[in-house]
Amino acid sequence: MSGMEAMTKRVAESFERMSLPILLVSLLLTGFLAYFLVGSLAFTTDLSSFAPDTDADDAQERIEGAIGTSPHLIYINVKPAVSEDQVANVLEMKALQQLAEDYSMIQSYSEENGFFIDSQINAAEVLERFLEQRNHTGDLSVFNDWREMLDAVLEDEGCGDAIGSDERSIATAAFASSALLHKDLDYSPICDWLESGQGNPTPTASSTLWLIEISGEIESDDRQRHANQIRTMLSGGSILALNRCCALLRWISFNKQSQLSAKGRACLSI
Repeated sequence: MSGMEAMTKRVAESFERMSLPILLVSLLLTGFLAYFLVGSLAFTTDLSSFAPDTDADDAQERIEGAIGTSPHLIYINVKPAVSEDQVANVLEMKALQQLAEDYSMIQSYSEENGFFIDSQINAAEVLERFLEQRNHTGDLSVFNDWREMLDAVLEDEGCGDAIGSDERSIATAAFASSALLHKDLDYSPICDWLESGQGNPTPTASSTLWLIEISGEIESDDRQRHANQIRTMLSGGSILALNRCCALLRWISFNKQSQLSAKGRACLSI
């Protein structure tokens, strides 16, 4: 037997004797590395995570460093659930009362989960603020219709009297009419009723917007979870479940926009 063959045989015998210890050491090393690495690995389907950084991303980082993380917005388009032969009016008192109940439900959910909602506003909340500014002790739930509400808070006032109101009231009303309500908003019935005292003062609009501002400080997964839970709450026993003149939610799925002006916005859709 040549020297090379003898060496090969000795090496083979050594590997044969050490095979079990080598296997055990390999398993121990694998387990050790897995213990430290598994917790730091995460899988994401967010396309923005794979996109290269842009000037807009750098600008946003500088802005957030100066003024804090931008909040994330949920836009909810609220429409009346009515049949084809009925006129859709999201400003009917029963619809507004239901909207106010849902507002309180979502606010309570936020408070129970670390106050993740910075703010929210919808048409019902605007009217609640109006009642508060008029020093009315009740809320929307105590009124059967718009006539009762206006009788309770107005005294010999006309449509033009709003000019003399405080700036906060004017700003709130302007925001509600221009941003929260559909462009087909018609508030002339209120003016007609204030002038004559006759007829139905209920204003009309086919839809309204509900804005929910979620804190930008919470993680993306938590934000997604809360958004899905809000959708479930509003779909389950709330606006969608009631067969009357109440609000119907149309959601658009949670998406992160790529542009700076839209980044951090979110919408939900059924």
